[in-house]
Amino acid sequence: MFLHARVLMLGEGLTSKAVKDFIETHSGEVHVLADLNEDIALKQFDYIVTSPGIPFDHPIFKKIALEHKTYLSDIDLFCMVNQTPTIAVTGTNGKTTVTKMIQAGLESHDLNVRVGGNQEVSCLELLNHHCDVYVIELSSFQLFHSENLSFDIGLVTNLDTDHLSWHQTVEHYHQSKMKLKRFSKKFMFQEKSPLPVDEQNSSIAAKACDALGYSVSKTLLQQIKLPHRMEEFNLNGIKWINDSKATNVSATCSALATFTDYHRLFVILGGTLKGQDDFFRLKAYAGENVFFLAYGQAKNSICSEIDVLHEEDSLKSLMDWLMKKVQQGDTILLSPGCSSFDQFRDYTERGIFFKHYARQQSKIL
Repeated sequence: MFLHARVLMLGEGLTSKAVKDFIETHSGEVHVLADLNEDIALKQFDYIVTSPGIPFDHPIFKKIALEHKTYLSDIDLFCMVNQTPTIAVTGTNGKTTVTKMIQAGLESHDLNVRVGGNQEVSCLELLNHHCDVYVIELSSFQLFHSENLSFDIGLVTNLDTDHLSWHQTVEHYHQSKMKLKRFSKKFMFQEKSPLPVDEQNSSIAAKACDALGYSVSKTLLQQIKLPHRMEEFNLNGIKWINDSKATNVSATCSALATFTDYHRLFVILGGTLKGQDDFFRLKAYAGENVFFLAYGQAKNSICSEIDVLHEEDSLKSLMDWLMKKVQQGDTILLSPGCSSFDQFRDYTERGIFFKHYARQQSKIL
């Protein structure tokens, strides 16, 4: 199919490298278009492949349509050659956790399972390894840009508000996620539930395993814990909770819903906005002993929607201020409701900073 193909790759990065490696294994040639405004003749290429993060309304896509060409995603390429049973996972929150739960559940049946997609491992890299099942995590960007998909099982963990700076409307975001239904032989969608997040995630993960013919205990799956997701540790009588992965308000609400017993709760919000304007939802969790704090590029937006005890430009300066206020018995929750890119490379680096800061303070307090 791709033997000696000439491929134009839109954008550079991890996806670009994976596509280049994949096409070259088929003796094909890849031209990477780093500058999307560069004038280039499209008719010379057999395929055009886009990086997922390129905005859907970028002029390059209009040019492709005007020249009667079509384009693919890396997920399209994967599905066009894949012969291995595959489970696809998407949703606003819980994608990675559910993906890892499914992997653990299937591996408990001695299956060889590999995961990739919207993570550091491209789905195209998975094709280099024989296994029994692929589990791939898909973003809304990837799904929007894809039209040639096929999965044995597709599941949506939940739908809320996210990535509005890219999708522009909630409807556009939800439609992109729900495209998965069209491409899945079996489809699962988890409605909003009052159950704890761990139970929701383990439930849909167990159903996915069962749909593939393997019964798995939800109790087993609930033992899967990933870093930077409600990661709790106690130092000098202060409870610290690293929920740096909470990059939207929905995730922060889920975190706050777990609290039933606390002395004083300090909630750290902030980072980079993703087009959201729904911090007002946090008012439902306000109380006499709940204190919201804000930092970073998003602090003004946060302060305009909810009552904030204190604000600072950086996470470090905010935590420096907070250290003068906390007492034994208090809880400090980092659940930002925003992405991290104003001050950190990603949510992982933000979470690592938070944990390191806490440990350093424990030596001082």
